[in-house]
Amino acid sequence: MIDIDEVIAKGEEFNINETESMFAKMQVCQDACAEYNQMKPSDFNGRTAKIKQIFKKTGEMIWVASPVYCGMGEHIEVGNNFFVNQNCFFMDLADIKFGDNVWIGPNVGFYTSGHSIDPNRREAGYGYAFPITVGDNVWFGAGSIVVPSRPSGITIGKNSVIAAGTVVNKDVPENVLVAGNPFRIIREI
Repeated sequence: MIDIDEVIAKGEEFNINETESMFAKMQVCQDACAEYNQMKPSDFNGRTAKIKQIFKKTGEMIWVASPVYCGMGEHIEVGNNFFVNQNCFFMDLADIKFGDNVWIGPNVGFYTSGHSIDPNRREAGYGYAFPITVGDNVWFGAGSIVVPSRPSGITIGKNSVIAAGTVVNKDVPENVLVAGNPFRIIREI
């Protein structure tokens, strides 16, 4: 078996069929998310404790609305004052790191992984995963998505705003409003 974290850190493709432990970890995480999603929204302390079990690292004052879905959970790090609206998805085969004061609208997705574009390799189970890093004070509008790109991954600069429905497929500079598919810079903030 391969060390999936080592392969991902190198930015190399891996064969999902050679990573038995990944499936077990995904099932544990998905069970934990299912439990979280059944908790009452008014159970703030219980929900906070449960999301702290799912995520690798959390800051103070976090709110994650239900439902939320995570691939592994163990690669998600969030800072202080972290707010997530309903129906968010974190496919965290690689790291997803958020700074402080990050707001995420409903139906937003963070996808670190994908499948090989070569049909034979894809059929054989090959894929990749690249990290996502989000700076402080970033706001993601409803329905926006962040998709994997190049071995260095995606970085979204501090104070930026990702407009509703935007597809982020490359780095976003600091202090800008971006929109579109693929995104373009609308203006500086």
